[in-house]
Amino acid sequence: MTEEEKKEQDTRTGSAVSENSQLVDTALVSPLPQSEPVAYIPAPPRGMVNDAPRKKTKGEIVFDWSVYGGFGFVANEIVSGKIQNRTIETGAPWYKFYEGAVNGAHKLLGKNVSGVAEWSNKIKRPIDIFVMTLGGSLMVLPIKLFEDNKGMMVRFFDQTFDGERAKKPEVVNAHAEMDAAPKQSWGSLGQARAVTIGAAIAVDALAGDKNAVSTKLLEKTPLRDWSSLHRINVKATRGIAKIWAKHFNYQPEVYDIIKTAEKESPHMIISDKQVAKNIGTALEHLPSEGKIASVGNTYGFLLFLSAALAAGFYASSKMFAKGREENQQHKQEHQKSGTKHVGLDSAELLAPTDPLPKDPKTEEPKQPKTTVAHVQSLERMNQGQQEAVSV
Repeated sequence: MTEEEKKEQDTRTGSAVSENSQLVDTALVSPLPQSEPVAYIPAPPRGMVNDAPRKKTKGEIVFDWSVYGGFGFVANEIVSGKIQNRTIETGAPWYKFYEGAVNGAHKLLGKNVSGVAEWSNKIKRPIDIFVMTLGGSLMVLPIKLFEDNKGMMVRFFDQTFDGERAKKPEVVNAHAEMDAAPKQSWGSLGQARAVTIGAAIAVDALAGDKNAVSTKLLEKTPLRDWSSLHRINVKATRGIAKIWAKHFNYQPEVYDIIKTAEKESPHMIISDKQVAKNIGTALEHLPSEGKIASVGNTYGFLLFLSAALAAGFYASSKMFAKGREENQQHKQEHQKSGTKHVGLDSAELLAPTDPLPKDPKTEEPKQPKTTVAHVQSLERMNQGQQEAVSV
């Protein structure tokens, strides 16, 4: 068979091969063995997850305000005020324990103590703040009990407020998301309480007392009477007492007394107890500023401090609860997969023992061990065998 006849036969059978084409039998081609491991991809950091706040139902909003506003703030304020009155005030039932604690702290730090007048604010004041926060610490118990029954209480509130609407899918889904949210534990509440007590002591040291650090910075400014929590309380309490005395005719005689006290004692309220005990030698001649001023003197400072700490306690306890649950889930995932658990905040990674694969764009292609010099179609090879036999 001549060359022209071969080309004509290839055209009829559709098996013509151009000079630039190469047909490879797939049986001759196999993928390269994967001798290098796949790179380890660590879990995404905490900030990479979607932390968008979930939508709360009316019942959950009422629950939060009742528990953290009612117990974390209002009840905290009342109980802390009672503890303060029975502890810090001279002659109070628990004053001896308080005096012993302060004197013990002085001796521990190598300070000589001969009486109340020599107590340093650097030691006495933090103990005062700790005593004032004891009410909030006691409130951790009822808050935990309510948190344990949150699902039942929230559903009851929603059913009471919305009736049949509480059975709608969006409300049911909101309840399911609430149930799946991180739960408060004794650990998260305890951590949050420790943080708030530390924050209270720090805030008081910087801007709490009538002669705090903040007062020195603002002493020569128009804000000197508002430069600490103590001074803010004195100013606000006297303002309220004067309004009641002048416009509501409640103890009208104290209006002029308060006006006089503002000039002679701008940063300290003359309360009933101070007058009875003759405290404040240079101010003994001043009469009491009335019941409202006396109550404000006892509870006012705590009011400002407790409001800030209640908000901080709520936020920090939720944060600690979320972090605890994320760590538990992370640990469970590693236990199921049989790999080593690494904390979410740890910089340790499970790096592979073998080197990571190179970038295919920069890596030079590997040459196969054997090469094909000439490629033909299977049909063309068969035709060549037939011609050899005929010859």
